[in-house]
Amino acid sequence: MSDHGRISIGAGNLQEALTLVVPKASKNRLKPKPTPIIVTFDERVSMLRIEEAKHGAKSHEVPATGVWPFEAQIDGRKLRGLCEKLKPDVIVTIDVDLARLTLSSASFKAVFERIDAGGKPGIKRTNLPKNPRHRGKVEVPPDPTGKRVELDATWDFSARMPVPQHRKPKD
Repeated sequence: MSDHGRISIGAGNLQEALTLVVPKASKNRLKPKPTPIIVTFDERVSMLRIEEAKHGAKSHEVPATGVWPFEAQIDGRKLRGLCEKLKPDVIVTIDVDLARLTLSSASFKAVFERIDAGGKPGIKRTNLPKNPRHRGKVEVPPDPTGKRVELDATWDFSARMPVPQHRKPKD
């Protein structure tokens, strides 16, 4: 297995994937929490997959070309902040090795340290936590089958309104 990978992708496609996976940073926070993402590339279908690392609840795939032999975990907020400043028609080259991920094009170069660099385990995926207010399966009472049904019955709180199918014939 190679320890280096390189792919090319349109900046618009990368922005689209990051917008769907990484939440926007709130403006009233001085230091936003990092949002770790996992970046993988499937060579068979030429798709770059970006997914949320903690639970895997959000993911998106975009077309790309190149060779990328493994997955990399990086901070998605920093990557999204950089990619939002790019023009959508720019072609971006992403180089990845065991320690860092490098984004580059004709006008810029940015280096991101990997969360799982140097043999670190990185973020372990866990299941989504259960909602504490969820009380279980909803139980619907069965319809009354042995009870007589009156077609012209009204509720206690309503006025008695004539319904066309319940009118008496005027003959």
